[in-house]
Amino acid sequence: MNPYAISDVTEAPTRKGLAEVASDYAWLIIVIGWVAGLLILDASDDNGFQLWQEHCPTMIRPLRSQQSVLIGYLLLFCSSWIAFLFIGVSFVCAVIFCVAKATVATFVLTRWLTRKLIFSLLFIQKTFQRDNV
Repeated sequence: MNPYAISDVTEAPTRKGLAEVASDYAWLIIVIGWVAGLLILDASDDNGFQLWQEHCPTMIRPLRSQQSVLIGYLLLFCSSWIAFLFIGVSFVCAVIFCVAKATVATFVLTRWLTRKLIFSLLFIQKTFQRDNV
């Protein structure tokens, strides 16, 4: 037996669900928004870490205004809410998908059981008619 051979039994499926993908993207949105917002707030504040002011002072001059502070706070706030909205929408879609799946499964199962019941009733009727003759 070859231990390096790839088999279907040992390989687990790596397909992610809708909720997992949405949470990955939501965390990405939160991180990007918070990093951008904090960097803009740091650039607009004289008492902050001043990361940008040391490394690229020519880029910082436009960010020293009240509008840049507003943009920084909006990035912090909106990135979180967009991510939560993204998670909420994906959760609602996942619930709708599960309900649709359950509805289709119930319909198929009911149809299958109805056919089995009809065939079994026909079989019982034929058997009953044969016994009565």
